[in-house]
Amino acid sequence: MANRLREATERGWLGEVDGLKVSLDAANQKLTRMRKLRAQARTVDLPTPTPLRRP
Repeated sequence: MANRLREATERGWLGEVDGLKVSLDAANQKLTRMRKLRAQARTVDLPTPTPLRRP
């Protein structure tokens, strides 16, 4: 994406530059949220499933 942003800037494609910046910012925000969630991750102990008993 950095290459696309550089090319759009060099060619003066202002609309494309703005769109790429918005996309890049959103991707960075999502990565930040994912890293925070991963740091908070905990293991959950689930019970062993038991077979359903039919009458």
